[in-house]
Order: sequence, then C-alpha cells, then structure tokens
Amino acid sequence: MDYRINDFTSSVLRVTGFERRVDTLIVMLYGLSLAICGDTNRNATPDLSLITYHLTPLILLLVQRDKPAFGSNGPEPPLIASAIAAFQNNNRNRVKMGLPTLDMMTIPCITIVGTRPLFYKVPVTQHLSDCVVTGQYPMQQTAVTCCGPPAPPKAHQGMQFPYYRHTALRYYDAFRGVAEDCWAPILAGCKTPYDDDVNVN
Repeated sequence: MDYRINDFTSSVLRVTGFERRVDTLIVMLYGLSLAICGDTNRNATPDLSLITYHLTPLILLLVQRDKPAFGSNGPEPPLIASAIAAFQNNNRNRVKMGLPTLDMMTIPCITIVGTRPLFYKVPVTQHLSDCVVTGQYPMQQTAVTCCGPPAPPKAHQGMQFPYYRHTALRYYDAFRGVAEDCWAPILAGCKTPYDDDVNVN
C-alpha cells in the first residue's frame, strides 16, 4: 500500500493547525469498531484519524483517500461508514469517562483524490447508528455537506503546483474552524490529562 499520500496529508494537517491542541494526535489506519447488521465485530479503518490523546480517545476528524479498490464508488462510502463508527466509539468512550452520550455528532471528514481534498460535515444521529446496528433503512434522511477547491485543470496536476497548492491550503485553513465547531459538543465536559498543568495559547 502506498502511504505517501497519507504522510503528505498528515503534514498538511499539521501545517494548517489541525493538531495544534496539546492533547491531539494524527494516527494512520486507526481501527474503529463498527456495529452493523447485528455484527459487533466489524471495523472501519480510515486512512487518517485525528484523535484526543486520552486512555479513552475521542475521534475528531477522519481522512479517507481514494483507492482503486473503491472503483467508481470512490472514497465516500467508506468515509461515511467510518463517521458512523466514530459516533459509536465516541459515545462509548464518553460513557467510560462518566459523560453522557450524545444524540447527534457532526463528524468533520476529508477525502483525498490524487492530492485534491474535499471537505465534509457528516451528521450522525443515534437513529442512524441504531439503523446501521440493526440493519434497517433509516426513516430520517441524512444530509452530508461537502465543499472543496475546484478540480485541477488536468487530472495529473495537483498540490505540487504552487497556484493550486495555495488554493487548497486556504480550504484546509478555513475548514479547521468548521471542524473545531464540530468538535466542541464531542469534547464537552471532557477533562484532558493536561488541564491542570498546561496552558494552551
């Protein structure tokens, strides 16, 4: 498997400030347990995850790059599955920390096609998760929002070209603020290991 895009994207996330919290970490191929159709032993494995650095980590951001194995479906279906898995894992870990579960989490996500990023807000509700767990069709529609820089003029071009890199990095920078707004409810009430002795500016 070619991990160069993962390494590149990790660097971009760090440069654009996604890992600026003292207690967060970008992890490659972080396995998330996913309960689906009555099977509690399934897993979703996004290419990159931004997690809190706790004994019971919380998932804050997911990245899925496009792969030939996805065929014409692209990276979105496995990304949505990972977002549902993140919802299930986050609620389970909030309970372990003595915090209440959440009925809804908006999981910020990124797909990478070549080096072109697309940015998503994936709202996952308890209803949607329950339907996935039991193998039922959800009664409520889930609306995923997406934005990103225009496709490069040629398929082989991307962030190696300064003009396109400048545009794409502006999207990363803008999406960081969106992502932080999504994290706030997930992190509500969560005390980090560093709260007593570290001040973050």
